[in-house]
Amino acid sequence: MKRHKGMFLLIALALTALLAGCWGSEKSTSLEVSGGGTVLAGATAVGIDKCHNCHAATAVGGVGIFAAWEESRHGNLDNTFDSWDNALGTTNYHGFRTTSTSASCIPCHNPNGDDVNLPFYLSTNTDPLANTARNVVGCEACHGGGSLHFGVGPIGGPKLAIYAVAASTGQSSQYNTCTGCHNDSHHDTSSYRIIGDTHTDNASRAVGSDIQGYVIRKASDTACVDCHNPHSANMSASGSPNRQWKASAHGDFAGEGWKHYDWKQSNRASCQRCHTTTGLINYLTSPTTYAPANNVFSWTSNVTTDNSSEMLYCYGCHTNYYGGLRDPGAITASYTGVSPEPVFPDVEGSNICMACHTGRENGDSIKVSTARFDNASFINSHYLTAGATLFTTSGYEYGTLSYANASSFKHDKIGLTTAPGTGSNGPCVGCHMTSPTDANDQTQGKHRFLPVTETAGVITAITSANCASSGCHTGASALTASGLETEKEYALNALAALDNQLRVRGFYFVNSHPYFFTVPTGGSANAVKNWGADNTIGKQNMGAAFNYNLLAHDPGFFTHNPLYVKRLIYDSIDWLDNGAFDNSVQTTLTALSPAFDDALTYLGPSGRP
Repeated sequence: MKRHKGMFLLIALALTALLAGCWGSEKSTSLEVSGGGTVLAGATAVGIDKCHNCHAATAVGGVGIFAAWEESRHGNLDNTFDSWDNALGTTNYHGFRTTSTSASCIPCHNPNGDDVNLPFYLSTNTDPLANTARNVVGCEACHGGGSLHFGVGPIGGPKLAIYAVAASTGQSSQYNTCTGCHNDSHHDTSSYRIIGDTHTDNASRAVGSDIQGYVIRKASDTACVDCHNPHSANMSASGSPNRQWKASAHGDFAGEGWKHYDWKQSNRASCQRCHTTTGLINYLTSPTTYAPANNVFSWTSNVTTDNSSEMLYCYGCHTNYYGGLRDPGAITASYTGVSPEPVFPDVEGSNICMACHTGRENGDSIKVSTARFDNASFINSHYLTAGATLFTTSGYEYGTLSYANASSFKHDKIGLTTAPGTGSNGPCVGCHMTSPTDANDQTQGKHRFLPVTETAGVITAITSANCASSGCHTGASALTASGLETEKEYALNALAALDNQLRVRGFYFVNSHPYFFTVPTGGSANAVKNWGADNTIGKQNMGAAFNYNLLAHDPGFFTHNPLYVKRLIYDSIDWLDNGAFDNSVQTTLTALSPAFDDALTYLGPSGRP
């Protein structure tokens, strides 16, 4: 036993020496921190070199913390970024030493004097400037002093609990720490330094006007890392998902889906699941128990007077800043009166997309309706319903005709084990999030969610790796941008042919709710109410209008499920032209002037696709 005690003593002494070399000799009196933002009293800075001694290889989400920091503006590796550039003035001023001219700058530009604590780079980085004394924002500037850290806490942890600035009423420690420098009270107004002009919406703006900025959950322990990697902290770097997202429809300040209504109001409760990030998070967390009443918009103190809006933020789909995804499981659609409710296949990460891209109604909503169709409002499919179309669930299907996918159809298999080599997060992610980042970091990249590049509405490149470059449509089945553009034009001509037949029957589509009117100019007073002499005819007529509206509001309808789409269009025209399913489409469209030749090429001149 004595020998064992001696061995334990040696180990303990060695460990103590090691930890003292990293930090200091005092041990933290509290390794557990509650509230996610308590500043550790008495902790002092020890220098970034001490942090590096133990954390050089530490990684979060597979990315090394120091490697990410070093490449960021906070790391200032090339010593030329203008907030720190010594060449801009004297050493005493732009070097941010403690002088009368720079004292107010130090807290943000070189807060802990870490410009002299960088020798660790000499052995870890080959960049000739890596060991240059330079102004940086080091670890302790954000996490607080490390003298009491002692190797095991409390700095860090799942929520990075300790920050340099304490929490305050309605504002977390993380929020206060970051905004200590990133605010609009300093001398510079560049957006990468401040957040006041881009990270808050105007609470009194008119509903329907463009959103001004991003709503921050100020009280959240993850207020800033909801959307930003705190160690790279660089949105201008190549591949920045933040800039890609901002250029996408999910981050569009002018997007109707985000600004059209004040979605927080109780009369929009059924919309909150998809039109607010708060609602989406609650739905994805537990679809079966989701209740709009639980959507608490904690960032506003008065829902009734605050017109701020949420877009679809990073933390809606992701559980952390390094890519973790929410997992709602297979999505069950809730269409009015439709029973049993359609359950879509489990498509892994694409389940998140399916939660909103399946529509509010499908064709069966018309079939089960008990309304009188000689006096019925149009049943709207809602918008961007690609997920339901992919799985042959979106449209109004006529009679006993088959709408099943052909055995050769593969789009619903992308990103699953049934289609090896196409990813692991299902078809939505597999097609819409496999485009490489381009040079200026905005027109492409996976967080733009675009599988193609368009110029003036014309497809000029197919960028999704799963489509053409190394994916399915290569070799004998090669797909080109011009070929896909031709397919799109033919499909649009077929949709125009359906519009023609709806107009012949007195149903005029105008792209404003409720979409179908008795006159070409629209107007709410002219909304179609009488769809037919009896419910059978009325439902069939509304079904054709439903199919047109469904596809007209899905820009990629011709790719998501081509055979299904062709059958919906063909059968709708076949019904409208003479009230029977007799393959009369070719005769009808050929007789028109000008004839819809491209539509017939797309639909198949010999009969139903």
